[in-house]
Order: sequence, then structure tokens, then C-alpha cells
Amino acid sequence: MLRQLADMLLTSPTMRDRVLLQLETEPPDRWPTSEDIVHLSQLPSDPDDWDFTPRGAG
Repeated sequence: MLRQLADMLLTSPTMRDRVLLQLETEPPDRWPTSEDIVHLSQLPSDPDDWDFTPRGAG
């Protein structure tokens, strides 16, 4: 299910590939949650545009 969610929501090929690789190579306790994937999908496709301000700050 997480793989399908990542395929559907992550428009950045680099981010999608990184999440899919993590799902394939890491143990399940190190996998991103569905909430993590949804949050990643809301980031701009261009990493140069990402805002790394912690949630709740500012």
C-alpha cells in the first residue's frame, strides 16, 4: 500500500525513487508512514524550492 501511495502522490521522480528504494531495502520499522508520504507530496517538485522550516515554527 505504501508503494502505491508513493507512486500516486510523489510527482518528483527523485523523491519517489528514494521512497521506493527505502521501502525495498529497509526493514519495516524504518519505512515512512502514509502521513510522511502525503507530507512529501506537498513539497515542490524542485528541491531548491523546499522550505525546511520545522512544522509549527514561525
